[in-house]
Amino acid sequence: MIRRDSVRRATTAGSGTGQLQVDLDVAHARLALAGELDLATVHVLHEAAAVLLSGIAQEITIDLGGLQFIDAAGLGEIAHLRATLLASGRRLTLSRPSPRIRRTFAIGGLAELLGKNSVGRE
Repeated sequence: MIRRDSVRRATTAGSGTGQLQVDLDVAHARLALAGELDLATVHVLHEAAAVLLSGIAQEITIDLGGLQFIDAAGLGEIAHLRATLLASGRRLTLSRPSPRIRRTFAIGGLAELLGKNSVGRE
């Protein structure tokens, strides 16, 4: 379990060779993801997001720059996080999605989550 006072980096092995690394910056309400966000690793994002949701930040940012793959479970978790934030008058910003990740969001019908607040990879 990821806690507010825990180490700021969590890595988990998924089924097969997939891994997800989450760098948690509580002070700036920011998560940076690297690797694969899928059914086997989505729980790590969920736990890290819960830490940020317990805070008072009006905006949570997820840096997708290191994300190589995302499946329906990952898309669903991000959509759920956004809905939770919107319900409390807060917002989610997704930054630095690669073209491949943008395409996955579009195929999944969630391109609007990237929106105009989403900054592309530089």
